[in-house]
Amino acid sequence: MPKCKKIILAITWFITAIHGMSYAQESIYLTEIFERALDPDFSKRVVEMDGYNISFDNLKNSSSAYLHAYILSKFDSGSLTFDGERIIIPKHIRIKNCTFTDDFVLENFSFSGFVIMNTEISGIEFINCDFKSLKIESNELRYKIVLKMVRTGQLSMGQNMVGISILMDSIEVNGNVTIGDNVVNKIEVIRSTFNLPEKGYFNNYSFDKTNEYDLFIHNNTFNGDSTANIELRGIYRNLDIRNNVVNANFLFVRSRISERFFLVNNKFNGFVSFEEFLFSETWNELYWDQLAGYKLRYSQNGELSDVVSDMDNTIKFKNLITTYKDIHTIFLKRGDLESANACYSEMKELQGKWLKYIYTTQGGFDNFFRWQLNRLLKIYTKHGTDPALAVVMSLYVIIAFALLYFIFPSKWDNESRNKLLVDYKNLMQKKHKNFLAPLVVISGTILLGIANAITLSLNSFVTLGFGSIPTSGVSRYMCIVEGFVGWFLLSIFTVALINQVLA
Repeated sequence: MPKCKKIILAITWFITAIHGMSYAQESIYLTEIFERALDPDFSKRVVEMDGYNISFDNLKNSSSAYLHAYILSKFDSGSLTFDGERIIIPKHIRIKNCTFTDDFVLENFSFSGFVIMNTEISGIEFINCDFKSLKIESNELRYKIVLKMVRTGQLSMGQNMVGISILMDSIEVNGNVTIGDNVVNKIEVIRSTFNLPEKGYFNNYSFDKTNEYDLFIHNNTFNGDSTANIELRGIYRNLDIRNNVVNANFLFVRSRISERFFLVNNKFNGFVSFEEFLFSETWNELYWDQLAGYKLRYSQNGELSDVVSDMDNTIKFKNLITTYKDIHTIFLKRGDLESANACYSEMKELQGKWLKYIYTTQGGFDNFFRWQLNRLLKIYTKHGTDPALAVVMSLYVIIAFALLYFIFPSKWDNESRNKLLVDYKNLMQKKHKNFLAPLVVISGTILLGIANAITLSLNSFVTLGFGSIPTSGVSRYMCIVEGFVGWFLLSIFTVALINQVLA
């Protein structure tokens, strides 16, 4: 929390402690609020407390267990309803402009709706509670807000000044979530499930550019369709996102990280967008397997298709390539060559789609050549990231040309065939009845033909030179073509190999 805001908060609490708030003129026990909420003769649907000084009873026992026991003793068991071990409070409770003398701790209650606004309190802790909706907004807290094993519909926590932290542990939300513009040191969201509706959202944002805080999102499940978004928009000191299953879209929007960024072991089943996102200049730890498969987007509507029709999408595409490049640079800086290669290869394939679109809409040999060159580099070296693939593809080229040379014999084949015939005649003169001799001659001719074809192909591919090309006709021109292909592919292989060595 910035120093100035800490000072303001301390002054506010000091003034409140000395003089009291002008609106806190009447005192009430928390037990009385619950008595009204459970009283069948209390006709109002909402129990609204506005401008009260709220404390626990005169025993000064602020434990939730006491409150639970008090209600059980105060009301006949037949007049209470239960959701498991939770007491059901049928009326809405709305607390506004109040001051709590103790921490506000609730455990094992079920509420129709609950609102705390513009209230001063040491801390809020809800444990094993159910809410149809829960709103905690514009409050001042010395310590923390804790929601643990809570189930709720809509959840809103915004514009609170919290001395230490906000913790959401093992909660379930069946609706939209807003955690916005809080002045806080740390927010933790762990082991929780968020079921977002159609076009639903989980938003964490901060409009105060001076308010840096830590955000930890660990071991959660976010469920939603292709229209549901998890959006982070803020100035973070540390942003740590680990071990989450995200069945929705995850948007990092106009955010900045001053210290450390972690994106580790998450499963993103929707797209991930980095729009005007500034990575940390100190420490970034992320791995490509979470983002592979064209999950990256520049903005919510920035999906790249085979047809891009207007300048706006052109700009988004170029910004998306910038995002790929930023992430690729992070991998290289960390020495994660495997992730760097995979990221770069996917980026170049996206550029190939763009080049295809440019050619199909504008035509031109230059556009066609760039598109085809991109395709060749993908097939031959995975865009310069896999020299071993280049070796394998070169062997395929050598074998393919060797088959052609086998069909069109060279001078080497004629010389080999003549020598075999001479040896065969000499053998027949020495041994008049040798039935294997013809088979030896035929097999030898075939094997020598194969060896000569492969040798000729290899020699042409690596452009060692012949002096005089030992073949004629069609095969002579094929040697020249293979020499050019070999020179071109070997140049690409050399560049890819150097790229990997230097990386």
